[in-house]
Amino acid sequence: MRNLVVFIWKNYFFVMFLLLEAVCISLLVQNNKFQRASFVNSSNKMSASVLSSAENVQQYFYLKSENERLAKENAELHTHDLLSFSVMVNDRYTVNDTIYRQKYTYTSAKVVGNSTNLRNNYLTLDKGSKQG
Repeated sequence: MRNLVVFIWKNYFFVMFLLLEAVCISLLVQNNKFQRASFVNSSNKMSASVLSSAENVQQYFYLKSENERLAKENAELHTHDLLSFSVMVNDRYTVNDTIYRQKYTYTSAKVVGNSTNLRNNYLTLDKGSKQG
């Protein structure tokens, strides 16, 4: 505790400068719409970057189980591969053709952050409206 007091006493002007600078920045962000929007945007970018890094680390630890799951799925698909073909006995084969309209387009994305224990849960994806 004594070392902390000595440090603050020796660096009194620098600590006071940092404190006043923090107060000024908070007043600037609170009272100006543009600065508030810029601050929120930059904090969203930083939190997205941190969430993405944490998700990458988490994915690395689950690679073994993911590889095992994919190997099982590939084996299952290979066993069903021969069953998906049928032998045509008749000379004619009729296909009823209908036109379908596409309702949705699907884009693959990774979940980089989520909540499951709140009243209104959320998902943070690594894709946005620019990607589709």
